[in-house]
Amino acid sequence: MKRNFGRPIVTPHLMDAVEGWTKVSEHLYVHASGARLERRGFPEQHGWYLQFPRQCETTRRFAPDADGCDQAFVAFAGKRAVAAYLSRIMGGKQAG
Repeated sequence: MKRNFGRPIVTPHLMDAVEGWTKVSEHLYVHASGARLERRGFPEQHGWYLQFPRQCETTRRFAPDADGCDQAFVAFAGKRAVAAYLSRIMGGKQAG
């Protein structure tokens, strides 16, 4: 699937996932929360790396292709949805 920022994305689950992200370059996206999605390569570990704004959260690696990038967007959106739900049921206290 080809991402096309600035235009509607056909796949519904990616519509919500890309909200709040800014494309800085072909290999870097930054979210309004401070999260970063960056394609980089380490010896034998090329891929898309999703780095959360809080240092205590683990950086996650995804496949180095377009599907890996899409999976990272969806993983980030899912994590935010879970955090919002936990915050709501805990009465506004920060989850995590």
